[in-house]
Amino acid sequence: MKRVRPGNKGLFETMRSFGGRVFALDEHLDRLIRSCPVVGMKAPLKKALEKAVKDVIKKDGLKDAYVRLNVFKQPKGSGIFVFTKKLSLPGIDKYRRGFSLALYKSDALGLPPYHKVKSLNHSFYTGLTCWARERGFDEALFLNARMYLVEGSRTNVFLIKAGCVVTPAVWCGCLPGVTRKVVIGLFKKLKIRIKEARIPVQELFCQDEIFVTNSLIGVMPATRINKKPVGNGRPGNLTQRVMAAYEKEIENECFLR
Repeated sequence: MKRVRPGNKGLFETMRSFGGRVFALDEHLDRLIRSCPVVGMKAPLKKALEKAVKDVIKKDGLKDAYVRLNVFKQPKGSGIFVFTKKLSLPGIDKYRRGFSLALYKSDALGLPPYHKVKSLNHSFYTGLTCWARERGFDEALFLNARMYLVEGSRTNVFLIKAGCVVTPAVWCGCLPGVTRKVVIGLFKKLKIRIKEARIPVQELFCQDEIFVTNSLIGVMPATRINKKPVGNGRPGNLTQRVMAAYEKEIENECFLR
């Protein structure tokens, strides 16, 4: 397949490499392949995608990097474009203080096109990120038409109340995030109750802990929402436990020990 720069008709995966290895690469590639029919595109072979990612990482020589894989429509077949760049991530102090969240209620009328897949047509999400940052927040959460929580502009979200963890179900419209899947599995290993469910908007403001996830930032505590503290305003115990478990998972898979 010819590797050229994509247009906006296709899919992408944002990944992170550690020591030259992409964490959860299989899960990212499997999700992209499953998503191809949603945008009317034939899926490339998984081996071709894996080779493209690994070749670019080797060529660019960045051990710890942002890795972006785009697969896009062409007149004949599909195109693949991969690039890496240096990571620009929150510092350790941000993980200690936690993200500030804002609730974007204006989108309660409906979901953007191609939700639940990583479409190259993602202007809704980038616009929502800008909306949050312009108002001094790290991330914005949004709702579906029935006023249930969906996700953030670039994250999945988890709520913790009285020792029980809940995250919006995929049928509410959220992306089936790779880090989300890993974190759900980690809570089960820790024998901590977790469920996927509909979350009414009013439940956002009475939680003991909240955290958000994606493949770049991993697990990030959220300590304020709409400028009000979450719980005691500090990263909570269960959030810190799953943060540690997630870091361990990366070490084991990427052979960092």
